[in-house]
Amino acid sequence: MEFLPYIKKNKLFVFLALLSPIIDVFLLRGQYFLVWVVFIPFFLTLLSVNNEKKKILVTSLLMAIIPLFGGFLWIYNFKKMLFLIAMVVVTIFFVGFSLLFTKMYQILNKKRYWQYLFIFIPGLIWYISLQLLSFFRYGSFMLEYGVFLEIPGKLAYYIGIKGITALFITFNFLIALIIKKSFFVRDFSFISFRKKIEKNFGIIFFSLVIIFVILTLFANNGGEINSEGEKIEIKVAAIQPNIHETWEWRQEHYELIADKAFNLTKQAVNEGAEIVVWPEYTIAVDFIQYREKFRNKVFKFAKENKVNLVIGTMLYDSQSGDHLDVALYINSFGEIIGRYDSISPASFN
Repeated sequence: MEFLPYIKKNKLFVFLALLSPIIDVFLLRGQYFLVWVVFIPFFLTLLSVNNEKKKILVTSLLMAIIPLFGGFLWIYNFKKMLFLIAMVVVTIFFVGFSLLFTKMYQILNKKRYWQYLFIFIPGLIWYISLQLLSFFRYGSFMLEYGVFLEIPGKLAYYIGIKGITALFITFNFLIALIIKKSFFVRDFSFISFRKKIEKNFGIIFFSLVIIFVILTLFANNGGEINSEGEKIEIKVAAIQPNIHETWEWRQEHYELIADKAFNLTKQAVNEGAEIVVWPEYTIAVDFIQYREKFRNKVFKFAKENKVNLVIGTMLYDSQSGDHLDVALYINSFGEIIGRYDSISPASFN
């Protein structure tokens, strides 16, 4: 078979091209710390393929398809056509990103002073691409890697999840660049580590300082400040019922899911939580405009347990015919005092 000799000849390329997608699957399955390294092999591959279109295409396809099947099969279980659309969108994204990235690297790498600016190019391309995708119906949620870690509040406020994602991409690329310039030439052969580090010390140090300053400048010290300037500590808990059933099952058995969430909420309240946050779509039906009995049950629970609830649920918009992805804030008196509609939800209509 022809592909076996090819793999043997290009085994390091194949290894790196497969490594990022595999890491991404583990990331999507809960190993969130991997967001710091998930794209390092991906960028190492793109930096070392000499603008070979076939290798760029293979790398992009692997990066798009393997994580979809490894971490987003819940979309397939819900709606097959939506999964197909997601596959097309993510594939186009990675192919376009990779081609643009390698082309810009080829151009800017020849210009000495532009090499410093190039550090930020991958994050910038990623950020602009996410902004463009957000205009479309299905949004960019599958490519917003900034959601995987706890983010300093001020930083998230100023640059958003897309900006946070761009920082992670920049960090991954920087590490890949350091490794590439330290250990590999274009054909992946080993060269002097010390000499390469010394040669590129300025670009490495400058980039790390920039990222460190950005992250620490907006660090969140926690707590709220009252009108008298005193810090108020508020205990917030997030629960996870871990329901792995189909969407149809969840809509039919929403009360069973709610009972599990109630029990987890009671545990959090017993440990001092004042606000308890339920996951997105915990209640997969509209219980605000319909299902009065269940709605009153939720209100009564909040009052009896003296807890504020943030509940992920759905709301039917009769004008547009859409089912909105919403978070409801129910206070400890059993009243809805706030609501947030997702600005880039997955389409569940």
